[in-house]
Amino acid sequence: MDDSIRDKWAALMAEMRSASPGEVLAAHNKVARVVAEMLDGQALPAGVRRLRVALLRSITAEVLENSIVACLAEFSFAAELSLGQLGNVAHEVWDTDSFVYAQPYDVCIVLALADHVLPGLFSLSQTDGHESAADGFISQIEHLADRFAGLVVVCNLVLPECWLTPHLQAQTATSGRYAVARVNQRLATTAAQRPNLVVCDMESLVFRMGARSFYSTRDMMAAMQPFAVPAIPALARQLAELCMLYKASPVKCIVLDCDNTLWGGIVGEDGLSGIQLGETYPGLCYQQFQRQLDELSRLGFLLAINSKNNEADVKQVFEKHPGMALKMDQIAAARINWQDKATNMRAIADELNIGLDSFVFIDDSEFEINLIREQLPEVRCFMVPRQPWELLGLLPNSGVVDRLSVTAEDRQKAQMYTEERHRRRFQGQTGNLEEYLRGLGIQMSFEPFDPQQHLARTAQLTQKTNQFNLTTRRYSEADILEMIEQGAAVYLASLSDRFGDYGRIALAIVQPGGGSPRACNLDVFLLSCRVIGRGVEDSFLRLVLGEVKRAGFAEVAAEFIPTAKNVVCRDFLARNEFAETSRTADDHTCYRYDLAGGVPPVSDWITIRGEHRIHG
Repeated sequence: MDDSIRDKWAALMAEMRSASPGEVLAAHNKVARVVAEMLDGQALPAGVRRLRVALLRSITAEVLENSIVACLAEFSFAAELSLGQLGNVAHEVWDTDSFVYAQPYDVCIVLALADHVLPGLFSLSQTDGHESAADGFISQIEHLADRFAGLVVVCNLVLPECWLTPHLQAQTATSGRYAVARVNQRLATTAAQRPNLVVCDMESLVFRMGARSFYSTRDMMAAMQPFAVPAIPALARQLAELCMLYKASPVKCIVLDCDNTLWGGIVGEDGLSGIQLGETYPGLCYQQFQRQLDELSRLGFLLAINSKNNEADVKQVFEKHPGMALKMDQIAAARINWQDKATNMRAIADELNIGLDSFVFIDDSEFEINLIREQLPEVRCFMVPRQPWELLGLLPNSGVVDRLSVTAEDRQKAQMYTEERHRRRFQGQTGNLEEYLRGLGIQMSFEPFDPQQHLARTAQLTQKTNQFNLTTRRYSEADILEMIEQGAAVYLASLSDRFGDYGRIALAIVQPGGGSPRACNLDVFLLSCRVIGRGVEDSFLRLVLGEVKRAGFAEVAAEFIPTAKNVVCRDFLARNEFAETSRTADDHTCYRYDLAGGVPPVSDWITIRGEHRIHG
């Protein structure tokens, strides 16, 4: 890819991010124009993915188009947006020939106003119709999510800026005032039941901005366009964040400075009792910030420290200060020294074995922030606000430190990294690798694939695993369900040892086909980077091959598709006796495995528990 295209994209994104509030819409228009030109010329920068978006609406939404495209561009999507007919949501959802189903859209957004979904919203004489109207709207959303192949984003309902008899409405349980809340709750329940459906919380956006800043009654009356100017980029950004979280969910680790970040003041100068941290202002702000980090840790985000400090001073704060909400065992990696923070950041990435593009860095020093931005541009950097109370909005307003769902493995992640430190300590006490592996007492377990239990983790593994991943094909939960309906088999394995449980760390998806009636295709094969090098990858492959053979297949086709990150598995298939059948100039290599010769046993230091059977 031409470097000039990459540089043009980077400059465009930098210009958009630096735009003042009054310049944002003009910057969005420019970005949208350039994105369209790049798509027309089929010249996208490396790492920027095309995204086809359909928007069904009950309002005039043309003013949102360029802002949605621009906000998606900030997350490395080049979007093409198609609008449905004004006020035609129901027809376009139910019509089997609708443009939504006829073309390969990746995302479908539904944007309807509350009084369009619930006619007569504030007429107390028509309250009996609210529930039936709500039933109809929910049925539309369910049908769309079931029929549409990609992501469905439905904006929840928002009360208008003002309405008649507000005090009377508040006293009437069946009024429109409360009907909106009931619909929104039903939307959330429906989304929880459908893996490709997410809710855009427009209601909370209006709450944060204020109805008078969000709505424009003048524009609504003149053009059926309800949004005030500040609402346009804000709503577009929220929609783009949902697409990013569904498609990529990139942030894995939050890296933190200590002084004037986790607490106020400098511990090396102010001492343990002199730093600001506790139940009163401004120390309360830092304590509440730590509680936010604690909650994120419980949701699966890793926490790390990158601080210029004396290590003993920092550990003393963690261990002895009564105002600390975080504990040292929640910190997955720490570099507390006097080296430059870019070097420390690389070391943290190496220790955790995750990419720098998965990091968020928070520091109070403009020098340190600029250093990381210059030397490690893939790291997202956030400056600690000047006022302590503003710190509480830093993570909520970042737009990237969020999740659409949380798996059991996510909730155990911090504990898993603590267990890994114990493993490394044990390794240093053993004489050689084989002694170490046998001493770990590794146990691998298989479970029959259950969509209710395993679907979210299966999709997450395809989306997040980069290093030991033969094909790096990314699949949503809806994609996986569709593959299973077409005969695919899903294999999952979990792992544990004497120090703890890794959770589900290995995935293979095998599809029928591959050149002959008794051939199948190893579409996905991946392992978490935390278990590479222990014989787990070879053993899991051999178990999968055994199951495939028992299912009646005679040969397995497989591929290695190289990326910048998966070099560790380049020779994996050849090492396991797969025969190479073709190779392109960029090392995209195809293989076949003849099952007639049998399958080697698993590594003898790994105990296999349970059994797995092909799904369907």
